[in-house]
Amino acid sequence: MKYNAIKTLQNKFSLERHTFIPATLTEEEERIKKECENDLHTFARHAWKWVEGGREFRDNWHIQVIAEHLELIQAKIIRNLLINQPPRTMKSTLCAVIFPVWCFIKNPSTQMVFASHKLEVATKDSVRCRRLILSPWFQKLWGYHVKLVKDSNTKIRFNTTQLGYRLCATVSGGLSGEGGDILVVDDGNDARDIYSVIKNQRAREWRDQVFSTRGNSAAETARIDIQQRLSMMDLTQHILDKEIPGLVHLCLPMEFESHNRCTTVPIKSTYPEPWSDPRKTEGELLWPTFVTPEALETIKRDLGSPYLIAGQLQQRPAPAEGGIFKKQYWKWWTEESPPPCKFVLQSWDTALSELGAFSACTTWGIFEDEYGVEHVILLDLWRGRVQYPELRSMAQRMYKNYHDTDLENPLIGECKPDMVLVEAKANGLSLIQDLSRAGIMVTRFNPKGSKMERAQIVSPILECGRVWVPARPPAYTQLRGYAKTMVDMAALFPSSESNDLVDSMTQALKRLLDSGWIKHKTDYEPPPKRPSYRSKN
Repeated sequence: MKYNAIKTLQNKFSLERHTFIPATLTEEEERIKKECENDLHTFARHAWKWVEGGREFRDNWHIQVIAEHLELIQAKIIRNLLINQPPRTMKSTLCAVIFPVWCFIKNPSTQMVFASHKLEVATKDSVRCRRLILSPWFQKLWGYHVKLVKDSNTKIRFNTTQLGYRLCATVSGGLSGEGGDILVVDDGNDARDIYSVIKNQRAREWRDQVFSTRGNSAAETARIDIQQRLSMMDLTQHILDKEIPGLVHLCLPMEFESHNRCTTVPIKSTYPEPWSDPRKTEGELLWPTFVTPEALETIKRDLGSPYLIAGQLQQRPAPAEGGIFKKQYWKWWTEESPPPCKFVLQSWDTALSELGAFSACTTWGIFEDEYGVEHVILLDLWRGRVQYPELRSMAQRMYKNYHDTDLENPLIGECKPDMVLVEAKANGLSLIQDLSRAGIMVTRFNPKGSKMERAQIVSPILECGRVWVPARPPAYTQLRGYAKTMVDMAALFPSSESNDLVDSMTQALKRLLDSGWIKHKTDYEPPPKRPSYRSKN
């Protein structure tokens, strides 16, 4: 009975559509109509004035590239498309306003859901989209083909007489009973919440547990995520970490970086070759006629933070060289074994497992150079998402041997630290008590100031060359695995998905600073040079 009712409704709408008499078009209008139907980029150029009013349309190669990737979504060739591009480069206008209207031209029964971090943002684009459909230009060329249902024509949702629709949603909002052929998330993270672990986790859970299930067909639903990069906690990073089969990642930085050149899939203008960023010159701008070098400098000054510049403009979550802890600050140890250490400190940063955060441990050794000046070297590290019983077990194991970092393969032998430092909060309090009961002397760390303030305090020690990380033998041209993890995570701070390793590091360095074990090179005159030594094998 329900099926028959739907078919009757479809026939009624179909009859209503076909009894509408199309307007008489000139030869020029017929040509434009045909070109627009076959090419989204052409449609965008002609639709521009009905979306943006008197603003000049400044065409650019990247607009065509995005349009041709979106065409593959409509043709059901691409199922998952991730687009990263700077703000104010036609991200939402093309993807959330013009593209859905073009989809209706291709198939008026297309059902689409568009979500954003705020309903106001999603609604604004919905209104612009509807305004384009109701424009005299669109109505003359396609009004007979794409008609809106009068009793379902609102800012948040409008339906076509062919049972297609465009629906607004918010990240974290419900979508019970709704679905779509094309699901789009446009800026799913609020820029004001980029460092909020809880809010970013909620956005991830919403996309995985709510939005992912709203497809009309598991085999054919297309998903588009559009975003300017914000941090390693944003939805883009979450999608990349999932390693979705067939995911097409279109990344368009404001300034070209040859080592990060984006290559995707064959599109109409490059077929049969995959598309690749056409820029040749390092630093070449994405849209120089719109964002000039002078305008870009103004944007950078306004953003201020190198993290915001790297994320929102370059589409990577941190400056290439690092932010507070730049990669060049670290000294590389290029011998097979670490130097003889006169003091070893182990530092634990614990987390509440129910929040899905990492716990981490770093172990550091103090050694003297040929002048008798103390330096610190990373000896090993561990990080993992574990429940408290596993955390407790891991802490006891690593007290016996700080290289015993593999949960599946325990090490035999002893390499004990001289001090175990544990942050006295969350699971750390329980860990302090349990390790003390097991006969392990634990030093409490009571943090003062914010994570950022503690990072700023210890960063000069790295900057002046007092902190070392071991390179991989025999060539020593790459860091050992755990050392690279430490350097990379420190470079991302504070925009990393998790700052556990950095918290463990700053905790250790702050303790060593306060205890006088290490000093900045400008704090005293170096003693006379002593005979050099070789590290023991």
